[in-house]
Amino acid sequence: MNLLPAMSEAALPAAAREIAALVGLPKTLQLVERLGGTTFPVPKRATKVGELRYFMLADVVGVEAADLLCRHYGGTNLYVPRCAEALRKARDSEIVATFDRETKEKSASAVVAELALRYRLSDRRIWLILKEVPVLAVMEHIKPARRQGRLL
Repeated sequence: MNLLPAMSEAALPAAAREIAALVGLPKTLQLVERLGGTTFPVPKRATKVGELRYFMLADVVGVEAADLLCRHYGGTNLYVPRCAEALRKARDSEIVATFDRETKEKSASAVVAELALRYRLSDRRIWLILKEVPVLAVMEHIKPARRQGRLL
């Protein structure tokens, strides 16, 4: 799952936004995916252990981003946040967008079943995510012949 299109830098915690300002959002998300929730000792590259840590970091985010991180954070411990809430919101937005797009061709139940399998969630959880969307946004995607008026 690539949540990058649905991810907003503003939704990230401050520590992740700081990293994103340095290396960009895609590299930050790679770092979060692999090291989220841990404290990483960013090397100055002055010792063999420092070089090993550098290569580990470069393996995760690439050489260019690793160089930037080492120049900026070298010699310090960098906490890489999990960004769980921001990732969940991005996933939920992606689920809603996919549902909206695919229900033009398939039944809602079929789309929900596919989404549940794709995101490894229960169909009930998918329905709950869809229910959180404002009613008007959902109503815009229902064919006019099937749309019912709302009682006030």
